[in-house]
Amino acid sequence: MVAFESYTKDDKDFSSQLTKIKAVNPDVLFFPNYYNEVPLQAQQARRLGITCPLIGSDSWGSSELLSLGARTWKAAFSAPTTPGHRHPQGPEIYQGLRNQIWQEA
Repeated sequence: MVAFESYTKDDKDFSSQLTKIKAVNPDVLFFPNYYNEVPLQAQQARRLGITCPLIGSDSWGSSELLSLGARTWKAAFSAPTTPGHRHPQGPEIYQGLRNQIWQEA
């Protein structure tokens, strides 16, 4: 980890934090934020010239993220699962999201 920045609940301008992060030239940006907060942060990061991939956690696991601009980011998210538990439609859901995000970008 090369940087850690925080913000308060109602912040809309992340340029101060992102400028500090850009200065250390990260390989990846981790946004463990809710899907409705991420688009503004991602857009501001890209506007500042941060081009590294963006990653998030299971809080990004909403299809709404696609309509909020996720197709234009170089991004991925990870959703933890319970060991031994498999959703019967898991592979189909994964492939559908993968196709939408990577082929339409």
